[in-house]
Amino acid sequence: VPTPTNVQYTAAVKELDSVIYALIADRRRAEAAAPLEGPPKDLLQALMTAEDVDGGKMTDQALRDELMTFLIAGQETSAILLAWATAYLASK
Repeated sequence: VPTPTNVQYTAAVKELDSVIYALIADRRRAEAAAPLEGPPKDLLQALMTAEDVDGGKMTDQALRDELMTFLIAGQETSAILLAWATAYLASK
């Protein structure tokens, strides 16, 4: 249903998707030009080099889903911490 809230939500998800997919594409191009040597240096690199039991790599969609999970979980955790810290400081 195209309510104003749904329209805003859809636009926000599209914007996040475009940023994340561009990041994945840039990293795939960089990896193709100069393959990684040594351990992964960040989360995206670790996810891109991970293999399942059959030796398959993550698709762009799977990478996007994992990155969104970390992004949202990280934001929620930080927000909860700040709320509790503020409440604690206000009580002192």
